[in-house]
Amino acid sequence: MPHSSHLSHLIHGRFDVHGISYDRSMTLHRLVARYFEMNIRLIQPTPRQVHFSEQTLGSLFELSQRGKDYTSARDAWTAVFRLRQLF
Repeated sequence: MPHSSHLSHLIHGRFDVHGISYDRSMTLHRLVARYFEMNIRLIQPTPRQVHFSEQTLGSLFELSQRGKDYTSARDAWTAVFRLRQLF
């Protein structure tokens, strides 16, 4: 198998692992360009430290203090903390 076939095979495997759609009949040149494009766009999972802005905390606190609708306040806090966890 020539080197270009090995490279094509490796790139096809990476596309498949990441669920990237591609035309299997692409030329090696286009396949390599698409692979580098994928690597640029792919967000690497790394731990991040997420902070709440003063405006977010203030809005959540204000919503909690209104006291009229406890469910809305609880849902808002839950949503914000869930977003933080996802980031």
